[in-house]
Amino acid sequence: MPEITPETSRVRRSSPWIILGLLALAYMFIPFHRSCLSILALDIMADTGMDAVAFGGLSSAFFLTFGLMQLPAGILNDTLGPRKILPLFMGLAGLGALTMGLADNTTLLTMGRALVGFGISVIYLSNVKIVANWFPADKFAAVNGLFVSTGGLGMILASGPLAYASQWAGWRATFIGVAVACIALALFMRVYVYDRPDGREHGTLRTQTGSSSFRAVLAHMPVILKGRNFWALCVWSFCHFTLGSGFGGLWGGAYLVHVHGLDQAAAGNVLNMMGLGLFAGAGLLGWLAGSVFHSCKRLMLICSILSTAAFTILALFGDSLPLWGLYVWFFSMILIGLGPVSLAFACARQLYSAAMASTAGGLLNTLPSFGVVIIQPLTGFILKAFSEPGSQVFPSIAYSMACIPFILLGIIGGIAIVFFQERSNAD
Repeated sequence: MPEITPETSRVRRSSPWIILGLLALAYMFIPFHRSCLSILALDIMADTGMDAVAFGGLSSAFFLTFGLMQLPAGILNDTLGPRKILPLFMGLAGLGALTMGLADNTTLLTMGRALVGFGISVIYLSNVKIVANWFPADKFAAVNGLFVSTGGLGMILASGPLAYASQWAGWRATFIGVAVACIALALFMRVYVYDRPDGREHGTLRTQTGSSSFRAVLAHMPVILKGRNFWALCVWSFCHFTLGSGFGGLWGGAYLVHVHGLDQAAAGNVLNMMGLGLFAGAGLLGWLAGSVFHSCKRLMLICSILSTAAFTILALFGDSLPLWGLYVWFFSMILIGLGPVSLAFACARQLYSAAMASTAGGLLNTLPSFGVVIIQPLTGFILKAFSEPGSQVFPSIAYSMACIPFILLGIIGGIAIVFFQERSNAD
């Protein structure tokens, strides 16, 4: 009969499925917070007097702290353990959302947005680390697919439902409600989530999701960063994460209102398609890469070409797209933009040993966020430059010109992946 310790006694009040449910809810907040400003953009700009450039900076504050924290998040998971850091950081995300809801100036609003990104940054690495210790290895892919599914649900909640909530209660009260949900989830995770079934914590875990120590990360980074194949993947990921998050995640709602005259609720319904695209993209593209194209690289190149075409269509015909065309465009933009990003991680696992692949994955998860940090304020600058001075209503030509950086990103991503060599060993 197995020995009953205080740790195992406490962990019996939980179960793998309770833990999985809480982790899935936490993961849902990543795409929710990443894209929630799109549907609230016009309300926040009108209430605070922010122009398009400042609003782009507000949104990018999330991606800046999120990106900067990816490698530290892996180290914290290995040293302190997910059980300690996940509830703490989820609570900080809630505090950031609360700050946004109560902020009376742009500085506080931006600080709150940055704190949300900081808090959300540890969720994915913590989740995968815990799952690897609670579930058999042959269940890992299915569980990871569940996270992707809840991510799509999070993006859906950040569009149509968020629009209705904002219309009913206002954007400030909506953020306060989100803050309460984050803090409540943090408390539940502290009670029910454990690093492993025997209750042990700290640095006792060794999984495929993170390096075993800060020293290991430092040792692996020079080898990874000097590889041409890594930089090809890195540039491609940078471009595609930006393609998927930069426009629809911030300016999509304003575009639908300004160019097509939709109200906030109707625009939210169109933006729901982004969540469905994320939900469908990961599973569909993974299957296509393995069973149809027998190559991640080929499919990644096709997605770059299609993304370039999608933004070219928006630039040339964006003001004449019918309503059904808008539904198709936003669905496709996420499916071929964000959907294939997971393929880059599969390529990284081909290039490096298990120990080095974790560090390479951390770097791939870090750098793409900085693309959004650049593109969202840049898009705001272009929108402002092609609009009437002082106006917060941007004409069709402004959105057409704002598509140009995204078209260039699609081209650059396609060129980068051409130089990637698929193989099983590192350079």
